[in-house]
Amino acid sequence: FVVIRPSKKAFNLLVNTYLNAPFHKYWGWGNKGYALYPGAMTTKGLLTYVYNEFKYDNKIELNRCIYNNMADVPFIRVENGSEQCRDVKEHKRDPETNQQIPCTDCRQQPVEQVVVGNLAVCRPPWLCQFNPKQVREADALCEGYYKDWYTNRKSFESRQENQPQDPNPTGAFHPAIFQGYCRAEGQYIPLTSLLLKNKAQ
Repeated sequence: FVVIRPSKKAFNLLVNTYLNAPFHKYWGWGNKGYALYPGAMTTKGLLTYVYNEFKYDNKIELNRCIYNNMADVPFIRVENGSEQCRDVKEHKRDPETNQQIPCTDCRQQPVEQVVVGNLAVCRPPWLCQFNPKQVREADALCEGYYKDWYTNRKSFESRQENQPQDPNPTGAFHPAIFQGYCRAEGQYIPLTSLLLKNKAQ
């Protein structure tokens, strides 16, 4: 999640960094720890590296638990098998015990406080996947994302002029979460099928 103002000078810096900065699969750009997350080798990692290391005063870092919350585990495993906080700035040890200080766990963020949610870990809601026997720490947040997504879908349908809608979808797969739009696991009721059904009637 990034908002930028176009700048030829910044663009040239990015190109030069991309062409010349070293990249390590475990330690990322410039061996600074920007690695092991989706996009680390491309735009996400490059921008993070450049604006943290070279243009620190030209950016404002947003809280990753509020903006672009992925509901991902708060740490990663590095080359030697040890754990490192996903946010490299949090990778600190207690000076007395030498133990890793707990990383910020964005999975614990209340969904109503999330401004931008990322479904990369939760997976798309239209896959209709939920297994209560495999409870994960991210499930509560993922369920909140699903509910919000289906609420928005319902709102979108209700605003379509001269378009038939099904006011009470009857999908029985965890209706409290999927709000009637999933018949069973993997059986999503798409908007187009509702429109075709109502047109046929």
